[in-house]
Order: sequence, then C-alpha cells, then structure tokens
Amino acid sequence: MNTKIRSCILFLGILLFFSLFASCKAQQTAPEVKLIPQKGAIGVAESFPKAEDFFESLPAGATVRFSEDTKMDSIGQNRVTLILRTKDGKEFTYSSTFTLMFDDEAPVISGAKDLATVLGDGVAYRSGVTVTDNLDPAPVLSVNTDRVDLSRAGSYPVVYEAKDFAGNTSSVTVYLHVYRELVTKEMLNELLAKQLSPLIGVNMSTEERVRVVYQFVYQSISYQNDSDKSDWVRAAYYGLVNGYGDCFTYFALSKACFEYLGIENLDIQRTEGIVTERHYWNLVNLGNNTWYHFDACHLLDKLPPWGCLMTDAQLEAYSRSRAFETTGVKNYFYAFDGSAYPKRAETIITEVH
Repeated sequence: MNTKIRSCILFLGILLFFSLFASCKAQQTAPEVKLIPQKGAIGVAESFPKAEDFFESLPAGATVRFSEDTKMDSIGQNRVTLILRTKDGKEFTYSSTFTLMFDDEAPVISGAKDLATVLGDGVAYRSGVTVTDNLDPAPVLSVNTDRVDLSRAGSYPVVYEAKDFAGNTSSVTVYLHVYRELVTKEMLNELLAKQLSPLIGVNMSTEERVRVVYQFVYQSISYQNDSDKSDWVRAAYYGLVNGYGDCFTYFALSKACFEYLGIENLDIQRTEGIVTERHYWNLVNLGNNTWYHFDACHLLDKLPPWGCLMTDAQLEAYSRSRAFETTGVKNYFYAFDGSAYPKRAETIITEVH
C-alpha cells in the first residue's frame, strides 16, 4: 500500500475517531436543569407530585417520567429517580427527594366575618381572609356565594372552604347583609345626641360618665342571639333603633357612646379557636392608662353592675364559675390574649356578687 493511501486511511480514521468522540460527548452532556425537592401528605386523600413538578422548568420539547423502580409511598424521605427525554430522543437520569408526611389536620380559615353592603355596591369577599395549614404552604381557599342576591336587601350565607394537599377540608359560614341604605356615624351620633347627652352632667368624672354609659346601654337593648357583626356603627345604630341585639350589639353601642363622649376605648373579644361561640366587650381608659373591662351585655346569671369596670381577676373568677357547664363556653367565657392589650388596673372599683 503506497504512502498516499496509508495517509488517507489514517486521516479518515482520525476524523472518524473525533466524530465519534464528539457524538459520545454530546450524548453524555445532560441538559442543565434545576431540581426542586417535593413534599406531600396522605390523610383524607393521597397527594403525590407529578414528575415535572420536580423541575423548575424543562428544556423546550422535553418530557419527563419516573423510573420504574421509583416509589414515593413511604412516610419520610423517598429517593426519586427521574428520566428526562429531550426533543431529539436522548434520555438523561436525575435524582431528587420526596418527603411524605401523614396529615389529618384541616387547614384553618382566619379573618372570615359577617359582611355588609348596600344595594348597588360590590363586596370584597376575600379581603382580610387568610388560610393556613400545618403542612401545606399553600392551601386552596374558595368562596361559595351561590345563595347571595346583591339586587335584593336581606341576609345571605357565604361559605369559605379550604382544602390542603392531603385533602383535609374546613369551612366557615358567615352572612352577607345587603341593606337598602348606608348607615353613617353622623346618623348614629344624632341618636346619641338626643338620647345619651341629656344623661351626662357637665362636671361628671370619666368614671361617672362610663357608669352612665353602662346603664344606658344595658337598658336600651334586650338580648337576642343574632346581629350583623360586619360593621360596629351599623350594629350600634340598629341596636338603638330596634332595641335588641347580641353581645356584639352591646359592645358596638358601648363603643359608640365612648367615641361620642371622647373616652378612650379598645375593642376586645374572646380568643378565636378556643370555642366556636364568640363574645365581644370593651376596654375603657379612665385616665392615666387606668384600663378596665366593660361589658354591658345581659348575662343570665348576673345583674348590674356586673360588667361595668371590671378587673382581669373578676373576669377570670366569672369564667371559672362556669367551668362545670356541660355545654357552652365553660371556663373560656372571657379568654383573651392579655399581652395584646395595655396593662389593666388591678384595683377593684365595682363590687359584684
């Protein structure tokens, strides 16, 4: 074989070698992707991710599947093998983790409360409403308004429903009150000017004024276990006009009186989640950060002046007195987060039995 032929064969061999080397290298270079470990839970229903959920994004035209030996049904961390197939048919193997947890705890819906609007206005159903879960970082919240008619005055149920990735569900029902007219603070103050002002003496101390407010509210409202809790101004107005309401109405009218008289006050309510029943009352400042509890609501087992300028200890004693009830709120009647409010006075200035 002459020299030219040998050189040609050698050149072709070298060319073939580099061509095969380049081809093998291309086949062995996997696409650059970012893997995202996944979490899931089993409880009411199983919840497992799809293969593509483990990738932040996939190359154009690529598909991905689990390997045949991948299992994700063991509680704890599972090793996941994923096979990515590019648009030109090449396959590459990746690994990630899937942490499986047991979850039978329903998500918690917070901030759902009665709503109010007037004919012709809309409603922000989701405003202030949140949902949290012990495991799911993004539980799904839906709002069912099928029974709402914004073209007609009335009260309509609104159902908030939450679902986590294990299938656990929870729901909260509130009421949307559709009114024909808007109630303003000016309308409320006009009533107070006529009914409350004549009872207030010019030289009365703050404490004396508060005690007048107690008698006024206590005598103006008869207890009825129902009220619109979406707007304290409206609740106070209709409580005064109609003469009935529940604990929210007593709280709202008390607040209206304090605001009208320029007496510093704060809203307070039973801690949510302890029991399903709600209770509302006021904190009032007699001056120099001397804060007392104020609750003009009619209680079956208490008569005036119970509730007027009470200490924490007095409220706790009342709650303990209900500890042996078989129904109701038992010893949680006045349960609240004391750290969220100014320090209350400890000196008893209203003796009750």
